[in-house]
Parts: sequence; structure tokens; C-alpha cells
Amino acid sequence: MEKDWDHIAKVEKAIRQKYGKDAIVNPNSEWSDIKEKEYIEQLKEMSSRHRSIEEQQEKVEVALMLISFDATGAGAYRWAPVGDVS
Repeated sequence: MEKDWDHIAKVEKAIRQKYGKDAIVNPNSEWSDIKEKEYIEQLKEMSSRHRSIEEQQEKVEVALMLISFDATGAGAYRWAPVGDVS
């Protein structure tokens, strides 16, 4: 299938008139090494924040264990916090 370059130009022109010239600019044309470094730093910062939040959530979780409260061992089980053997 052959591209209709006239139609593409008309569509781009209509987009430019409605939304401005920034709407049809290729994002790679404005990308630079400086922007690349800033972007990588932002990713590293966001990743470290995400990791620290996950670590804090892990510390908040309460450890539970399954223990039997039936003396024969054949009965039901209940969840109890670690250290609570009553």
C-alpha cells in the first residue's frame, strides 16, 4: 500500500493549526545528552524511593504462625502472633 503524502501533509497541517506546532514535532528531535542524564537520575531516585517504601512496609507486617489449640492435635487451628502461645 502506497502512502498518500498529500493526505499526510493535510492532516499534519490541520493538527498544527488546532493544537500548535509542538503537537507534530518528533520528540527525538528535542532530546539531548543532558536530558538523558537528567532522566536517568530521576529514574534512579524514583527507584530508590520505591525500594525504601517497600522495606518500610515489610517491617510493618506482623509475623504470624499457625498453632494448634487442641491438646490432641486433631482439632482446629488458629492464627496467633509470634510469641503468643496462649
